[in-house]
Amino acid sequence: MSRIVYQKPTLEDIFAMQQLVAPEIESGVILPRSNDEIATNIRSYWIALDGEKLIGFVALHIHSPKLAELRSMIIDQSYRGQNIGTELVEKACEEGRRLGLKEVLALTYQQRFFERLGFVEIP
Repeated sequence: MSRIVYQKPTLEDIFAMQQLVAPEIESGVILPRSNDEIATNIRSYWIALDGEKLIGFVALHIHSPKLAELRSMIIDQSYRGQNIGTELVEKACEEGRRLGLKEVLALTYQQRFFERLGFVEIP
């Protein structure tokens, strides 16, 4: 079993990112992003790799000096339930804290996942 590595992506990762997210876009779970949009915002992403295989990613989109949003989180179906999503969210939130952000939000269908990580529902 390979060790999962978490890192910032490069522009060369965009194709694999698009391949991974395509089924979720087709089902309407995640909004589509063009290659150009991903490239423009590449610094906001964190990726998870199993060897050379990209198995997940998340983006930390900054709205203001105090607020950011977790976006486009996806984990390869065969890797779900292994805390990879948790690690990606923690990496993104840690980066947000280093930048001085006070709040991070997530618009999600996976409410329980985010609640386990300390997020609370905003009515």
